[in-house]
Amino acid sequence: MSILFAGGGTGGHLYPALALAGELRRHHPDLAIAFMGTPSRMEAQLVPQHGYPFHPVNVVGMPRKLGPELIGFGKALWGSVAEARRIIREVKPRLVVGTGGYVSAPAVLAAKLEGIPAVICEQNAFPGIANRVLARVATTVFTTFPPSDRHFPPGKVECLGNPIRPEAYQLSRAEARARLGFPPVDKLLLITGGSLGARTINQAATDALERWLAQRDWAILHVTGKGDLAAVEERTARFRAEPRYRVMEFLAEMPAAIAGADLVVSRAGATTLAELAAAGKPMVLVPFQFGGKDQPANARSLSEAGAAISLDDRDLSGLADAVESLMHDAERRERMSAASRRFGRPDAAERIAARLIALAAGSR
Repeated sequence: MSILFAGGGTGGHLYPALALAGELRRHHPDLAIAFMGTPSRMEAQLVPQHGYPFHPVNVVGMPRKLGPELIGFGKALWGSVAEARRIIREVKPRLVVGTGGYVSAPAVLAAKLEGIPAVICEQNAFPGIANRVLARVATTVFTTFPPSDRHFPPGKVECLGNPIRPEAYQLSRAEARARLGFPPVDKLLLITGGSLGARTINQAATDALERWLAQRDWAILHVTGKGDLAAVEERTARFRAEPRYRVMEFLAEMPAAIAGADLVVSRAGATTLAELAAAGKPMVLVPFQFGGKDQPANARSLSEAGAAISLDDRDLSGLADAVESLMHDAERRERMSAASRRFGRPDAAERIAARLIALAAGSR
């Protein structure tokens, strides 16, 4: 029996698929698992590194506005569907799992045309248009936030959470700190904008860096994301010899960074939030304002739960004060941590993997 995953483009779409694949491999070592993804994005490297076959599909994003570009997109989409059908015939999966990103659409549509059941995983509180359309042909929709359920056909939705890497919540704070190799200081601040980065967060963080490093019991781990490392390094060159500050573009040990952090400044991508909540982390969230309604809706859910404070991406002048206030208030951080844990779903991968096996076993 085999299962084919389709998802990627960003860590938020790829890591849930890898978490599910890992859970399936642990409990069903004879299960054949393969991935379909975009050849030019992160999945092309990370999937083979995790030991899974990777099948590339050339895809394009859907234009956000009505216009002549939609005609070209339609032709490209059906070309991608044809590629996906060829891969499905080669892999012969009993189930196709779409976890988001451009490749999910042709994969789910190809599965429908080939008579293979398909499921989709919606990580966000406000689902994108692609998943709302794909839900009409999918067998099941797995959601993370209860408010998103109303956007999908009744009877297809199961709200089981967002599958995440277990290291984020299984590692102890001490184990994580040892793995990261930071000096033995009292507090660790993690700054991340996700795999694609967040220039506004990086700018505001570097503006506040001298003030934050004046706190001698703080260490700061700054993950800039794609494309912004050189600019951040230039702005922070005078702190290069400071062992309590570390800056990098990408961190493979991000689960350890989450487990070891006392406070996290982050975008509001759904997968990052799922890992932070499962680990019980207090958060300062800066949702991306111009990519749709998903990140603001995600941040609002965590803020209303008491696990986070949310700042406007268009004005981060208050970031330095917000971080300093929380880092000096252990009781408030503990209350936010408790709210975060209540929101988290650390068993999501286990529960969804069990449903995938049941759906695959029932297909023909």
